Amino acid sequence: MKWLEAMDLDRDILPDLKKNEKMQTEIFKHARKLALYPENRETLRLCELFVKNTADMLEELIIHTNFPETTDPRDLSPHGDHIETRTLNDSATAPGLLTSTVFSHMTPFEKCEPFKNMKSLRLHKVSLRYCTDTWCKIIDFTNVEELRIYQCGGADSFFGQLSRSISLPRKLKVLEFQHRDNSENEALLALDGFLCLVSGIRELVIDLEHVKSLPAAAGIARHSKTLRLLNAHCSLDSSVSPSITGPSDEEELVWDSEDFEKICKACTGLEQLSCAWPQTSLIRTPSEEWKAFERACSSLKDMMTLHISTWPTNKPSTQLLPRVIYEQLLQCLAQRGFETVASSDARVRSESDTNGDASAPTASTDSALRPSKLHLIAFGISDKIYEREDSKNQIVYLRSTCKDAEGKSKVYAAPVGWCVRQYVEPCSDVLDFVLHREAHPPCREVRNGGGMGWGGEDDDDFVDV
Repeated sequence: MKWLEAMDLDRDILPDLKKNEKMQTEIFKHARKLALYPENRETLRLCELFVKNTADMLEELIIHTNFPETTDPRDLSPHGDHIETRTLNDSATAPGLLTSTVFSHMTPFEKCEPFKNMKSLRLHKVSLRYCTDTWCKIIDFTNVEELRIYQCGGADSFFGQLSRSISLPRKLKVLEFQHRDNSENEALLALDGFLCLVSGIRELVIDLEHVKSLPAAAGIARHSKTLRLLNAHCSLDSSVSPSITGPSDEEELVWDSEDFEKICKACTGLEQLSCAWPQTSLIRTPSEEWKAFERACSSLKDMMTLHISTWPTNKPSTQLLPRVIYEQLLQCLAQRGFETVASSDARVRSESDTNGDASAPTASTDSALRPSKLHLIAFGISDKIYEREDSKNQIVYLRSTCKDAEGKSKVYAAPVGWCVRQYVEPCSDVLDFVLHREAHPPCREVRNGGGMGWGGEDDDDFVDV
């Protein structure tokens, strides 16, 4: 077995494992990946055994803590007692119970040898405030290729430490960061500084809450030669309840047109892009900000999947549209995006034919002359990731073709299910990331299968989403 998991079970299996040396040898012999889910003292000791027996060959480590945050006996695990947060986490004076137990064979950390083959690290709900004397001793971050940090306190201190030359990753390819920032936005500032120092990232996923701005465009543009997937979402305080008549994603932040254009012009190798777009109305001509984003995306010839997490509205109308009407208008907007790509592709072919006798294009113009690969456009945020089923809060359109009344082929935005799209366009895993916010489409649902009314009694058949 190459992948092992340690979690809370119905009984303590640690004594049985220690007694059976042959079982230990067979289980850990080929292990290269560990997923640890400690939630009490028993699972901590079990994790300790797993780490100790796989340390020499371990390449990927996942630690997802789930310790209860209450002293109510009804909420505690039947196998363990309550552990105070200050005891569990590292402090300025000593390692916490988590690191001192799971990595006990490496103590004292000041003199330990870090994991030899560690390439990937994923941490969930692990305090990193005092990482200098623990995590930065246990892990050699200069060799880490994949780093995922989810809801870890003290992330600003962690990125600050990684920004030092002694710990700066030299081979980092994947960075995922999900965090709720403080009022000073210290984590965002530390992330911006880190992105400007590290290089070579291929996949960048940022999901921040309680921040005043998106990550700086300069830090993202630094990875222009390598970046293939960009998933950036930031919001204000998500505790603010949405308006009853408006969309629930009003708090999500949007890059200004200049920053977005800078990112698109620099990162021309992007294959998947997910971010919030400016507001526009489905019953009006697209806003100037929306058009600016469309023009900026025209330089991304390799982009296959575009995910727009925000929903267009039907303002200035104050009445929400029925869902079937809203989806038809949204389809027209997606088709406009595909048609824009198709028209640019036609210009590319025309210019190529016109300049057929000319000398070969230079490397700088070759990218601009290539036809676009845009295949999927998605709106909204799925809330059915774990169930692996289609969500009413996300709509995906596939670039297809149809025949018009004159028999001519034209671009058509065909609706496709969230589950099916991965078989139609495998390069769409940007839609698989779980974003911790809701974005309901601003439309009305049919409650009892009634007809579509535009006022009067028929309006009672609809409820606001």
